Amino acid sequence: MVDREGLILKAKNFSKEINPEIILVENSDSQQDQISININNYIENGKPFNWVFDTNKLQFPLYLRKQKDGDNFYPSGFSGKKKVSKFFRDEKLSALTKEKIWILCDAKDQILGIVPLRQDRRSEAEVNTQKTTTVRWIEEKPIL
Repeated sequence: MVDREGLILKAKNFSKEINPEIILVENSDSQQDQISININNYIENGKPFNWVFDTNKLQFPLYLRKQKDGDNFYPSGFSGKKKVSKFFRDEKLSALTKEKIWILCDAKDQILGIVPLRQDRRSEAEVNTQKTTTVRWIEEKPIL
């Protein structure tokens, strides 16, 4: 594979799924005001992030998947929408890093965020949001 800095060689792993998906939460408990999902168990070597969503704007189940052709989202802090591939180029991610990135989606396959880089603004919790869903990856510190 060719990358910005040169040629990258890696062994092919034919046993991997082409497009794996990881279901994080099947449905929301309508009685709960706050749902918290820690994805440390699903993604290793993550980068800490903490995203808060308005639960009423989400369609369950929530799941993680890899990038698909034509994916686009509305990055928090930007106006308009952006193709995920263009976002990766703008972030200057290596080809190997792109392969490791997970995309958080809802039941309608709407992108909620590019883990751990950027949340989609359409489902963000606002000041007056009453029911929230938090998705996070927390750096675990060793106990001494």
